[in-house]
Amino acid sequence: PKVGGSNPSGVAKMKKNVLSIDINAPIEIVFEFTRDSKNTSKWVPNLLEETINTPTTDIGSIYRQKWNDGRETAMVITGIITNKQLDFHQINGAYTCMYTYEKTENGTKLTYSEENGVYGEIDRPFTIEILQKLKRLIEDIR
Repeated sequence: PKVGGSNPSGVAKMKKNVLSIDINAPIEIVFEFTRDSKNTSKWVPNLLEETINTPTTDIGSIYRQKWNDGRETAMVITGIITNKQLDFHQINGAYTCMYTYEKTENGTKLTYSEENGVYGEIDRPFTIEILQKLKRLIEDIR
């Protein structure tokens, strides 16, 4: 759950970004870790804090982010299938992102996709380095 992420490597702006990574952990652990708002700032660069407005994650739950540059953003869950998919849409914006989870022989394949509407560009697209940090965090807690 994030809006635009970070662009530490100077990646060119793009309209759609899709990244995948294999994580050596059960799908249930990967799903729970990525949907827990308390974990997001541990792996998304420049994110100071993320909170959720509901006790459980469900369609309509709002994730609010505070960034180190002073920005505040919000994403609403527009779709959720436990251990399969999480969909987010930026409130008052066109940005969307989706996490998909696939069980593999050694754990979980996580695919992250993001886009900013039909004509928009993603200001701070995720990089594979961001997902590699997530992978290390999840694999270290096992």
